[in-house]
This record gives sequence, C-alpha cells and structure tokens, in this order.
Amino acid sequence: MSHAPIAYIYEADFHCPVCARKRFGRAVDDPDTEDSEGNPLGALSPWDETSPEGEYCGDCGEEIAEPYGDDEDDVPDDSYTHDPEGDDVPVLAPPLAVTQSDGGRAR
Repeated sequence: MSHAPIAYIYEADFHCPVCARKRFGRAVDDPDTEDSEGNPLGALSPWDETSPEGEYCGDCGEEIAEPYGDDEDDVPDDSYTHDPEGDDVPVLAPPLAVTQSDGGRAR
C-alpha cells in the first residue's frame, strides 16, 4: 500500500492530489503551507476512515474514496429473518399458508 495521500484537505473540503498540486505546487507537501483561512493543509491517507457516502474532490469532483455501506456485508442477508427475541433465524423455505377452508392442512 502506498503511503502517498489520496487527498488533501483545505478550505474545509477534500481535494484530489492533482487539484491540490495545481493550487499549491510543491508547497502541498510543506507542513507550513496554509489555505486562505490560515489553516494548515491536511492529508487523507489510504488507510484513513472516510464517509459512507464516499469522498469527492471539491474542485474537479473526482471520486477520492468509494462509497461504502451497501456492500453485501452491510446489507441484511435475505436468507435470514429477524427473530424478535434477538436471534437471526435461517429461512429454509417460505412459510406455508394454512387456512380454515382446507381443514388446517398446509399448502
């Protein structure tokens, strides 16, 4: 994994490395560089936590970090049903319909 920042943070927004270098040149890596509000530039590393909605460059709109939260691991599995007592129970087959008209036999 690269240690290079995937984004820079200034003017209260994320910016891709290309846009940050266009604005600050080599000074983007200087710890004394400040944005127009007097705040030091921040860096977003590849291992840093990002928003579930993803991160996008405030200048060009390029995706910096993919959205997450709707992968298979985060979406409820349809093969389980929620048990109100707190256990998730596997669903092996759809529930059988039982009516009075057939004498209570399952269809």
